[in-house]
Amino acid sequence: MRARPSFVDLRGKVTSVCDAIVPGTSAQRAGDTVAFVSGGSAGFDVHVRNLATSTEIVFPAAPSARGIWLSPDGGKVLSFIAESTDPDSPVTLLEAPLSGGLGPRLEPKGGFGKAAFFEWDPGRMGLHSVIANADGSGDWLRLPDGADCLEWRGHTALCFNGSHLYAVRGEQAGLLAGGMTPEGVKGYLVADGAEKVFYVGAPGLFSVGVPAP
Repeated sequence: MRARPSFVDLRGKVTSVCDAIVPGTSAQRAGDTVAFVSGGSAGFDVHVRNLATSTEIVFPAAPSARGIWLSPDGGKVLSFIAESTDPDSPVTLLEAPLSGGLGPRLEPKGGFGKAAFFEWDPGRMGLHSVIANADGSGDWLRLPDGADCLEWRGHTALCFNGSHLYAVRGEQAGLLAGGMTPEGVKGYLVADGAEKVFYVGAPGLFSVGVPAP
Protein backbone atom coordinates (compact mmCIF):
# COMPACT_ATOMS: atom_id res chain seq x y z
CA MET A 1 0.00 0.00 0.00
CA ARG A 2 1.41 3.40 -1.00
CA ALA A 3 1.87 6.05 1.65
CA ARG A 4 -0.44 9.07 1.70
CA PRO A 5 1.12 12.08 3.47
CA SER A 6 -0.34 14.05 6.35
CA PHE A 7 1.18 17.29 7.64
CA VAL A 8 0.80 18.79 11.11
CA ASP A 9 1.52 22.44 11.92
CA LEU A 10 2.55 23.77 15.33
CA ARG A 11 -1.07 24.49 16.24
CA GLY A 12 -1.97 20.84 15.77
CA LYS A 13 -3.85 21.31 12.51
CA VAL A 14 -3.61 18.19 10.33
CA THR A 15 -3.68 18.39 6.53
CA SER A 16 -4.04 15.12 4.62
CA VAL A 17 -3.17 14.64 0.96
CA CYS A 18 -5.16 12.12 -1.07
CA ASP A 19 -2.53 11.25 -3.70
CA ALA A 20 -0.11 8.43 -2.95
CA ILE A 21 3.65 9.09 -2.80
CA VAL A 22 5.80 7.07 -5.18
CA PRO A 23 7.64 4.30 -3.27
CA GLY A 24 11.25 5.18 -2.49
CA THR A 25 10.54 8.93 -2.41
CA SER A 26 9.44 11.20 0.40
CA ALA A 27 7.46 14.41 0.78
CA GLN A 28 9.42 17.62 1.31
CA ARG A 29 8.37 20.69 3.31
CA ALA A 30 9.60 24.27 3.52
CA GLY A 31 7.39 26.49 5.66
CA ASP A 32 3.81 26.20 4.44
CA THR A 33 4.89 24.62 1.14
CA VAL A 34 5.05 20.85 0.65
CA ALA A 35 6.00 18.88 -2.45
CA PHE A 36 5.93 15.20 -3.37
CA VAL A 37 5.80 12.89 -6.40
CA SER A 38 2.77 10.76 -7.20
CA GLY A 39 2.47 8.06 -9.83
CA GLY A 40 -0.28 6.81 -12.11
CA SER A 41 -0.92 5.19 -15.47
CA ALA A 42 0.10 8.38 -17.29
CA GLY A 43 3.45 8.70 -15.47
CA PHE A 44 4.72 10.71 -12.51
CA ASP A 45 3.49 14.10 -11.29
CA VAL A 46 4.98 16.67 -8.93
CA HIS A 47 2.49 18.09 -6.40
CA VAL A 48 3.23 21.45 -4.74
CA ARG A 49 0.72 22.35 -2.02
CA ASN A 50 0.37 25.42 0.15
CA LEU A 51 -0.91 24.26 3.52
CA ALA A 52 -2.00 27.72 4.62
CA THR A 53 -4.25 28.36 1.61
CA SER A 54 -5.05 24.72 0.69
CA THR A 55 -4.07 25.42 -2.92
CA GLU A 56 -2.12 22.96 -5.03
CA ILE A 57 -0.21 22.99 -8.33
CA VAL A 58 0.46 19.74 -10.20
CA PHE A 59 2.85 19.34 -13.14
CA PRO A 60 4.56 16.36 -14.83
CA ALA A 61 7.73 15.08 -13.19
CA ALA A 62 10.81 14.84 -15.37
CA PRO A 63 11.46 11.30 -16.64
CA SER A 64 13.78 9.16 -14.46
CA ALA A 65 13.38 11.54 -11.52
CA ARG A 66 15.02 10.22 -8.35
CA GLY A 67 12.82 12.04 -5.92
CA ILE A 68 12.56 15.77 -5.33
CA TRP A 69 13.67 18.36 -2.78
CA LEU A 70 12.37 21.80 -1.95
CA SER A 71 14.84 24.66 -1.88
CA PRO A 72 15.18 26.21 1.59
CA ASP A 73 13.12 29.25 0.55
CA GLY A 74 10.36 27.02 -0.85
CA GLY A 75 10.74 28.70 -4.24
CA LYS A 76 12.03 25.82 -6.37
CA VAL A 77 11.74 22.06 -6.68
CA LEU A 78 15.06 20.25 -7.17
CA SER A 79 15.48 16.80 -8.69
CA PHE A 80 18.24 14.44 -9.75
CA ILE A 81 17.84 13.07 -13.31
CA ALA A 82 19.81 9.98 -14.35
CA GLU A 83 21.86 10.46 -17.50
CA SER A 84 22.37 6.78 -18.29
CA THR A 85 21.52 3.28 -17.11
CA ASP A 86 25.02 2.88 -15.67
CA PRO A 87 24.70 3.24 -11.86
CA ASP A 88 28.25 4.59 -11.72
CA SER A 89 27.49 7.43 -14.11
CA PRO A 90 26.86 10.95 -12.81
CA VAL A 91 23.43 12.54 -12.64
CA THR A 92 22.29 16.05 -13.48
CA LEU A 93 20.68 18.28 -10.88
CA LEU A 94 17.69 20.10 -12.34
CA GLU A 95 15.54 22.80 -10.82
CA ALA A 96 12.02 23.92 -11.60
CA PRO A 97 9.98 26.85 -10.32
CA LEU A 98 7.03 25.83 -8.16
CA SER A 99 4.69 26.79 -11.00
CA GLY A 100 6.03 23.79 -12.91
CA GLY A 101 8.41 23.19 -15.79
CA LEU A 102 12.04 24.13 -16.23
CA GLY A 103 12.31 27.90 -16.37
CA PRO A 104 14.68 29.49 -18.90
CA ARG A 105 17.68 31.48 -17.76
CA LEU A 106 17.43 34.83 -19.53
CA GLU A 107 20.50 36.74 -20.63
CA PRO A 108 20.81 40.12 -18.87
CA LYS A 109 19.41 43.09 -20.81
CA GLY A 110 21.58 44.96 -23.28
CA GLY A 111 23.13 41.91 -24.95
CA PHE A 112 22.04 39.49 -27.65
CA GLY A 113 18.51 38.82 -26.37
CA LYS A 114 19.20 35.13 -25.68
CA ALA A 115 17.86 32.58 -23.21
CA ALA A 116 19.29 29.25 -22.06
CA PHE A 117 16.88 26.42 -21.32
CA PHE A 118 16.53 22.63 -21.37
CA GLU A 119 15.32 20.62 -24.37
CA TRP A 120 14.03 17.06 -24.00
CA ASP A 121 15.59 14.76 -26.61
CA PRO A 122 15.82 11.02 -25.76
CA GLY A 123 18.23 10.57 -28.66
CA ARG A 124 20.77 12.81 -26.90
CA MET A 125 20.66 11.34 -23.40
CA GLY A 126 17.51 13.20 -22.36
CA LEU A 127 17.64 16.81 -21.17
CA HIS A 128 20.33 19.17 -22.41
CA SER A 129 20.73 22.92 -22.73
CA VAL A 130 20.15 25.02 -25.80
CA ILE A 131 20.57 28.74 -26.47
CA ALA A 132 17.71 30.50 -28.27
CA ASN A 133 16.36 33.96 -28.92
CA ALA A 134 14.36 35.02 -25.88
CA ASP A 135 11.50 36.23 -28.10
CA GLY A 136 11.12 32.78 -29.67
CA SER A 137 12.32 33.76 -33.14
CA GLY A 138 14.92 31.92 -35.18
CA ASP A 139 16.57 28.58 -34.48
CA TRP A 140 18.24 27.08 -31.41
CA LEU A 141 21.95 26.70 -30.79
CA ARG A 142 22.39 23.13 -29.56
CA LEU A 143 25.54 23.05 -27.50
CA PRO A 144 28.55 20.78 -28.03
CA ASP A 145 28.36 17.47 -26.17
CA GLY A 146 25.03 18.43 -24.58
CA ALA A 147 26.71 20.87 -22.19
CA ASP A 148 24.38 22.34 -19.56
CA CYS A 149 24.32 26.15 -19.27
CA LEU A 150 24.38 26.82 -15.54
CA GLU A 151 24.72 30.59 -15.38
CA TRP A 152 25.14 33.88 -17.22
CA ARG A 153 28.14 36.10 -16.56
CA GLY A 154 27.26 39.38 -18.22
CA HIS A 155 26.31 38.36 -21.75
CA THR A 156 28.37 35.16 -21.63
CA ALA A 157 26.70 31.86 -20.76
CA LEU A 158 28.88 29.31 -18.97
CA CYS A 159 28.04 25.74 -19.98
CA PHE A 160 29.54 22.59 -18.47
CA ASN A 161 29.31 18.88 -19.34
CA GLY A 162 31.67 17.33 -16.79
CA SER A 163 34.76 17.33 -19.01
CA HIS A 164 34.58 20.61 -20.96
CA LEU A 165 33.61 24.15 -20.03
CA TYR A 166 32.17 26.33 -22.79
CA ALA A 167 31.48 30.03 -23.12
CA VAL A 168 28.57 31.09 -25.33
CA ARG A 169 28.11 34.66 -26.57
CA GLY A 170 25.33 35.35 -29.01
CA GLU A 171 25.41 32.39 -31.39
CA GLN A 172 29.08 31.59 -30.90
CA ALA A 173 30.19 28.78 -28.60
CA GLY A 174 33.84 28.41 -27.65
CA LEU A 175 35.78 26.02 -25.45
CA LEU A 176 37.09 27.64 -22.26
CA ALA A 177 38.63 24.56 -20.63
CA GLY A 178 39.02 21.02 -21.93
CA GLY A 179 39.38 17.77 -20.07
CA MET A 180 42.82 17.88 -18.50
CA THR A 181 42.61 14.22 -17.52
CA PRO A 182 40.50 11.25 -18.67
CA GLU A 183 38.17 12.10 -15.78
CA GLY A 184 37.71 15.63 -17.11
CA VAL A 185 37.32 18.99 -15.40
CA LYS A 186 36.27 18.71 -11.74
CA GLY A 187 33.64 21.43 -11.60
CA TYR A 188 34.29 25.15 -11.71
CA LEU A 189 33.95 28.34 -9.68
CA VAL A 190 33.65 31.91 -10.97
CA ALA A 191 35.73 34.44 -9.06
CA ASP A 192 34.25 37.66 -7.67
CA GLY A 193 34.10 40.19 -10.47
CA ALA A 194 33.38 37.39 -12.99
CA GLU A 195 36.75 37.79 -14.72
CA LYS A 196 38.18 34.35 -13.95
CA VAL A 197 36.87 30.79 -13.87
CA PHE A 198 38.75 28.34 -11.63
CA TYR A 199 38.60 24.58 -12.12
CA VAL A 200 40.44 21.50 -10.91
CA GLY A 201 42.33 19.26 -13.33
CA ALA A 202 45.68 17.51 -13.25
CA PRO A 203 48.00 18.29 -11.60
CA GLY A 204 46.10 20.97 -9.71
CA LEU A 205 44.07 24.17 -9.83
CA PHE A 206 43.73 26.11 -13.08
CA SER A 207 42.07 29.36 -14.13
CA VAL A 208 40.83 30.81 -17.38
CA GLY A 209 39.46 34.24 -18.23
CA VAL A 210 35.76 34.76 -18.96
CA PRO A 211 35.22 36.53 -22.33
CA ALA A 212 34.49 40.22 -21.74
CA PRO A 213 30.81 41.28 -21.68
